[in-house]
Amino acid sequence: QFAIIDKNGKWKTWVIKERNLKPLVDSPVFGNIGNSQDLSNWRKVIWGSSSNEILLFDRLNVHKVTCANGKTKTRNLFKPERKSQFLQIERCNDEPSELFILTSQKMMWVKLENDEFKIIMTWNHLLNPDDVSLRFSLNYDNYANLSRQFQAKNYDDGTNFSDSRRSYLVIIH
Repeated sequence: QFAIIDKNGKWKTWVIKERNLKPLVDSPVFGNIGNSQDLSNWRKVIWGSSSNEILLFDRLNVHKVTCANGKTKTRNLFKPERKSQFLQIERCNDEPSELFILTSQKMMWVKLENDEFKIIMTWNHLLNPDDVSLRFSLNYDNYANLSRQFQAKNYDDGTNFSDSRRSYLVIIH
């Protein structure tokens, strides 16, 4: 499958099949999430929790598009807080329904569940909210090794470092 979104919010998806080493493209599914309030050219498309869902991002909205039986259904899932905008979105490597989202004010870890974003964790980063060049990097391996080294460490609130099922190191730069 292949999906694109342009700077105006027009999107299209295709199913590409191979037959005799030549790609065959099924009829494309397409739509538009144009937003007159969003003056940025930044857009992002990622697959949803199934092969017939895509998530479309602009600076101000997350739209979920479900394609079934030749029809599309678009739903606005999430907006960042007032005076905030999306800067970067990355899917969690080991949990496809979870995303890391950087906004101009927060770093969020969310789970797409029942057509809603459930916030797992959020953190106000207190960096310049006008800097749209902010990005983040995820580190899975080194932090996982660190958690194994300190797995016996108990904290004041009684939690154990190894209690969480996964550990991530997020670096905003």
